[in-house]
Parts: sequence; structure tokens; C-alpha cells
Amino acid sequence: MQTTRKNDECRLSGDQAASEKDARRYASVLRVVAEAAKYLLRSTDWRIEVDAILKSLGEAIEASHAYLFENHRSADGARVTSLRFEWGEHSTSLGAGAAGYQNIPLNNGDLNGWYDALNAGLPYVGDVQRTSPRDMRFLQKSGLKALLDVPIYVNGLWWGIIGFDDVEHARIWSDVEIDALEAAANVLGAAIQRQLADVEVRAREQKYRVLYETAEKQAQELALLGNVRNVMLQELDLSTLLRKVVETIAESFKYALVSVLLLEGDELVLQHQVGYEAKALRIAVTTGVSGRVARTGKGALVEDVRADPDFISVFEGVLSQICVPLSTDGRVAGVLNVESAHDVKLTQSDFRLIEALSQHIGIAMGRARLYANVQHELEARKQAEIEREKLIAELASKNAELERFTYTVSHDLKAPLFTIRGFLGYLEKDLQEGRYDRLQKDIQRIVDAAEKMQQLLDDLLDLSRVGRMVNEPVEICMNDLAKEAIALVQGQIRKWNVTVQTQENLPIVYGDRQRILEVLQNLVDNAVKFMGAQPAPRIEIGQAGAEGDMCVFFVRDNGVGISSKHFERIFGLFNKLDPKSEGTGIGLALIKRIIEFHGGRIWVESEAGQGSTFYFTLPAQPKPNSVL
Repeated sequence: MQTTRKNDECRLSGDQAASEKDARRYASVLRVVAEAAKYLLRSTDWRIEVDAILKSLGEAIEASHAYLFENHRSADGARVTSLRFEWGEHSTSLGAGAAGYQNIPLNNGDLNGWYDALNAGLPYVGDVQRTSPRDMRFLQKSGLKALLDVPIYVNGLWWGIIGFDDVEHARIWSDVEIDALEAAANVLGAAIQRQLADVEVRAREQKYRVLYETAEKQAQELALLGNVRNVMLQELDLSTLLRKVVETIAESFKYALVSVLLLEGDELVLQHQVGYEAKALRIAVTTGVSGRVARTGKGALVEDVRADPDFISVFEGVLSQICVPLSTDGRVAGVLNVESAHDVKLTQSDFRLIEALSQHIGIAMGRARLYANVQHELEARKQAEIEREKLIAELASKNAELERFTYTVSHDLKAPLFTIRGFLGYLEKDLQEGRYDRLQKDIQRIVDAAEKMQQLLDDLLDLSRVGRMVNEPVEICMNDLAKEAIALVQGQIRKWNVTVQTQENLPIVYGDRQRILEVLQNLVDNAVKFMGAQPAPRIEIGQAGAEGDMCVFFVRDNGVGISSKHFERIFGLFNKLDPKSEGTGIGLALIKRIIEFHGGRIWVESEAGQGSTFYFTLPAQPKPNSVL
């Protein structure tokens, strides 16, 4: 009986020791998973952290190897998986570069149930207790005594696996180990999903930026066309018309030199120019790019004038040149010349615009000359009424032709904008016809995420403007500013019956008044928001001495307070201690940046349940080297 009791006690002692070992291992793995989550949240690329995570997890569960495979499509479209990362405790390893571990068919049948389990989101546990004899023989043939593969899911799809094996011990994987490694797989999947989302957002931002820049350029081109058209419709004197056209083009192309020359015999004669210091009044049609255009009637784009032997330099620093013919009645009457300076290269887009303008100008020149002829005829033959009506009718025809041409050019320039809008409609239609389940719900989630991202982007834009969009720095009465901040938050203050007190005779400071108002408003708003169940909520605004030439101010409340471990975190972007609270988590980061921009600092003193006091410093007078 005593022997039996001793055996039972030994067995219980052994079971207790094993349980304690499992608990320690579980705690160790959970610490590794927590550390991994922290590093992955901070990292912009999860791949940077994988090697260290595999090593930590492998050592924590005392595995021989830890590895990560990624699923993908092979060249022939088959579903395969390839080794991407590995860690090995011993000299042997899977060999990331070995062809045997690249492009492995997912459903190869080597391990019974391996594919079905992982594809269903379940781990594959390979040990003597859970695995069939057939699978164990395969593992032993492969030099493995135990195997544990956990699926990684990204956006609801099986992305790959994180796996572990033991080449020395025929171990039995414990439930706590499996649970912990599943948590690691979930953390890694979330990091991969977040990075993919970030890449998609950046790509979308770049796409919309390009679209915006294109639309902006087209709007500028439309504005230039409209301005030139107005000049041509209002001016019938040829000399005045050419002068205003040149000046309008030069105003739109601020980096350019613009001139117009008319053909007289075998020479081009300068009519007007903007930007040139030297003047070339006459150019033979046998020389220069302008002469070549006048001879051939074909426009020229010279992106780098140094590469064109015909270019005649009359101004240093010219990089590119556009020269187009001005034609009336089917004949070349002159040339319009645009040259770029300050290292700005003219493009095909610029060339097309100048060509369009040249056709406008050619029509307007014909109209102006026609009008001049009409005036000459009226002076010479006042009695020729029939001829006058004919000429006026022809003039009206020219005007109508100019209007029609302007409409056509404007319509063509607007077409890309309509195309963009149309393809956005096609995108929605394609999504509606997709084969994925619950597409509409997924779309709604995407829309909700996009709206949230828009809010974040708006806040980030406001944050990015600190230091760039600066109001004129002025002397600020902090008592007046505190009253204004309280008034802005008065609705919330009354709703929660908060008492707000402001010390009298607060000092005058120097800075951007609007930004400092944002600081006080945000701090008071936060204090109201985190009062909790305080029966007598109270906020105090005051001064707490000085630090050198900086005044120290505070906003104190008797709300829920903040644990000291969160003091630094709360000033980071998107860091919200209460995920259910309103806002995006950028407010304190914005406050911090505003204060630091003014040369000050901000900090918090608090205890959980004991309220919080936010201190910040501001300059009492302008600093000699300050940006303010």
C-alpha cells in the first residue's frame, strides 16, 4: 500500500511538473507573440521582423526549425507554396534557396489531411498522438519526429503557413502550444493584411494625385484657351491683338519666353516679345528653327535646343523651344515661338496646346486683317454698301468659325475628365458582377474604412500644415484665449455640467493665436470627454510658473486619469486609450506639434482615477532664431 501511494505521489508530482512546464512554455510563447505584435505594429514592413519572430518562437517552444511558406500561383496557374523565411536551431535547415522547397503543390497528398485542415483554417498537428501511422512514417522518412503547421489567413484567404518541427524528440504538441502559435499566425496575418492595405492606400493616393494634377493642368490649359479667345474676340487691331496674345501666353507659361513674328517676303519680322533681353528684329527664313517652320509649315518641338543645329541663341539659359506656324487662308503668315528657361523642359502636351493656340491666332489674324480691309474699303468707297455687307458677313462667318473651333478644342480637352468619371462607373459595375460571396457587405466595409481613412487623412493634413501654414505671430492674452476656447466647447461643458475655472492675470505670450487656441480647445474638450462618472466634474486653466523665458501653463481636471505607463503613448498618432471614444487619436499629437513648433514642450501628470494635469510651455516674447 505504501509503495502504491508513493507511486501515485510520484505520478502526480510528474504530472504537476509537466503542467508547470507547459504553463511556463505557454507564458513564454505568449510573451513572444505579444512582442511580435508590438514590433509588427511599429514596422512598415513585416518581412523585416520575421526572422527574429521565427527565432523567438522556435526557441520558446524548443523546436528544431521554424519556417514560413507563402502560397501563390505557379507559372502554369497552379496553386503552390514556397519557403520564404526559416530559422534552424541545428546545423541542418530546410534551405530557403533549395529548389525542393519552392513551388510545392498545395494538395500533393504526401500528408493525409494536411491540405484539408489548413485550407479550412485549422492547424495540422503531426505527432504520435494525433497523426496517422502513414503520416508519421512520411515525417520520419523526412527526418522529422514532430510537425506543427498553422495557417496564416489574410483578408479571409489562406495566405500561407507558419510551421515548426522537431528532429530530435517525438514530442506531443500541447494544446497551449497550438493555441499560442495560432495566435502568432493571426498576428502575422494581421500585419500582412495591414501592410497590403497600406500599399493599396498609397497606390490609390498616387493614382488620385496623378488624376488631380492632370485635371489641374487641363484646367490651366482651358483657362489659357479662354483668355486667348477673349483677347481675340475683343481685339480687331492686328498689332494690339498680337501683343496681348503674346503677353497672355507668357503669363500662363511663367517660365517661358514668347514671341510672334510675321512673314514679310523671305524674312520673319518680330512683332512682339516677352522675356527676351536681346532682340532679333529680322530672321531670314533660311536660318534658325523659326525659319525652318516658316518654310515647311510644320511645327517643331525641340526638347533640348543644344541638340538642334538650327537653333539660334538670343538668350542664355534656354532649354526647350516650341515653334508653330501661324496660317491664314491656308498660307503661312508668321510663327509663334515659345522657349523655356530655368531648366524647365517643354513637352508634347505643351506642344499640342501651342498648336491649338496657333490655329486660334491664325483665325483671329485673318479676322483682324479682314476687318482692316473692311475699314479701308469703307474709307475709300463709302458708297459701296453692297460690298461692305458682304465683308461684314464674311467677318461674322470668321467669328462663327472661331467659336466652333474653340468649342471643339475645349470639348476634346474635357474628354479625359469624362473618361475618368465613366471608368469609375465601370469599376462599380465590375464589382457588382464579381464572383465573391457577400460582396455587398465587403463593399460596405470598404466604404466605411474609406470614410474613416478620409477622416484620418483630414486630420493628418491639418497636422502636416503645422509649421508650413503659419498665421502672423502676435501677442496673445491667455485669459481672452481661454474664454474663447471655453466658448467653443460650451455645448459639451453644459451637457456634462462641468465647472471650468480660469486663473486671473495669466501672462501674455507670443505666437500663432489660432494654433494656440486649438491647443486650449483640444485640452478642454479632452478633459470634458474623459470625466467618467465624476459627480462634480471640474476643469482648471492656469499658470504654473516659468521655465527660463517660457511660461508654463496647465489644464487640470478631476476625471478618470491616466496610468503613467501611457504618458508617452497618448501623444502618438492614432493612440487612443479608449477605442470606443470619439475622434481619431490625432488630437494630442497635433497639440504636441503646435507646442513644439513654438519652441515649447508638453507633458502630463496623472494617476488612474485621480484626474489629469496637462502642462505646456509657450514663449513670452519672440525668440531671435524662432521661425515665428
